[in-house]
Amino acid sequence: MMIPRIVALLLAFALSVSSIDYSGTDVLILTADNFEEEISRASGLLVEFYAPWCGHCKTLAPEWIQAAADLQGVAQLAAVDATQNGPLAERFGVQGYPTIKFFPPGDDTPVEYSGPRHAAGIVEWMHAKLEEYGVAPVLEETISPSTFGSCLAKKMCVVAVLPHLIDGGVAARNAYLDTVQQVAKNFRGKPLHFTWMQAGRQPKFETAFDLGGSGYPSLVAISKSKLRFLVHRRAFTVKDLTSTLKSLISGRGLPTVAFAALPDIATTHPWDGQEYTPEVEEEY
Repeated sequence: MMIPRIVALLLAFALSVSSIDYSGTDVLILTADNFEEEISRASGLLVEFYAPWCGHCKTLAPEWIQAAADLQGVAQLAAVDATQNGPLAERFGVQGYPTIKFFPPGDDTPVEYSGPRHAAGIVEWMHAKLEEYGVAPVLEETISPSTFGSCLAKKMCVVAVLPHLIDGGVAARNAYLDTVQQVAKNFRGKPLHFTWMQAGRQPKFETAFDLGGSGYPSLVAISKSKLRFLVHRRAFTVKDLTSTLKSLISGRGLPTVAFAALPDIATTHPWDGQEYTPEVEEEY
């Protein structure tokens, strides 16, 4: 969710006269109770150690909130109130505020952050770090209006519609997901959000965006702000998908199609990673 700049400025003013409160934002609040668990399961975590009374921390807070919102679905920003978690701050050598440290995937030995203190710079630094450590972009399955809404919050929502598990099983499904992740990696730092769904799960979506006529897998790029979309009509390969999306965001040569309204998204169960098991009908 993109927070307008004026909102960030109002937050800055509010924080200048009050203590810092990250509750209700996209910033992950860490304490001694959840620190180890969150560090171990994160695909790279950027952590701010702060003190509520610290002036520089108050200045940073709205930028931290904005960066966390901009990185939603990509990476996680977190914060530790060092005045309430002294042993944790001491463990990582925190001597001043704010202190920012990057915890690489699966590693509790942090790297010191020395990048910009504004949202755009924090986001750019984080993207570069994820690339350096080879962290694949998060690829969330669209199973509800909420997950689809997170995708639409970006300038371009890119949805891969993959065949039913009957067609190829888990091996084929994972190969398609790997293809989409590789494409997403090619656009790291760009205003695109990638998601996927199983064919047949969202019939209103498939009808609205003219999908299925050429079979699956398929991919559609949607601009909510412009009410236009483009369906990828070439091979479902990293090379061809990347080429289509590069042409689209550069505005060269690919005609988009208008749509009147976004389709309703049904709430479904997420894929459990297992093979398809047909339901057995009871005999009477």
